[in-house]
Amino acid sequence: MYSNASVDPKLLCDIGFVGGYWPYKGLVIDKYLFPLLHPLGKYNVKIFGNQRWKANQYCGLLDDQEVKNLFVSAKICPNLSEPHAQEFGIDVNERIFKILYAGGFCVSDKVDAYNMFGDGIVMADSPEDFREKINHYLDNPLERQSVALKGHNCVKQNHTGFHRIAQIMKEFGFETVASSILSQYKESING
Repeated sequence: MYSNASVDPKLLCDIGFVGGYWPYKGLVIDKYLFPLLHPLGKYNVKIFGNQRWKANQYCGLLDDQEVKNLFVSAKICPNLSEPHAQEFGIDVNERIFKILYAGGFCVSDKVDAYNMFGDGIVMADSPEDFREKINHYLDNPLERQSVALKGHNCVKQNHTGFHRIAQIMKEFGFETVASSILSQYKESING
């Protein structure tokens, strides 16, 4: 669903974020993303989600086709986790897979489980480090493109739904089924 994303001129921005806002997740969003919203105009930020945000940069709801296009139209797509993910280093959210599979560039808060993406994402240790990395990569498009390509290839080669289904089948002793699933996936992407 997130393959074949294309740049959409109306979605071009420095920072593009898709997600909901609620008090618990706000504990992270308030520290990482909200400081980038002011002063208005410093960064071109577009926020989309299924509920109204208390931010001038909130742009409404996007369908999945447009979400994947946002991920490649935005220079940077933040991935922000819930507080327990930062604390315990687990709970990989869906957004990071979508950003990377679409071909977007991701700067994320630090969650140990995200090490599975290797150098295909950039992780920030703190809100200050997050801002520094945003600034650095906005000024370095070639570095941004290189990291985004690594992230895309990592997810495409190792972390799709097909990979998860095959992993489950293998765990239950259905190794032939697991191999068949991965073979079908490889055929579908190689075309």
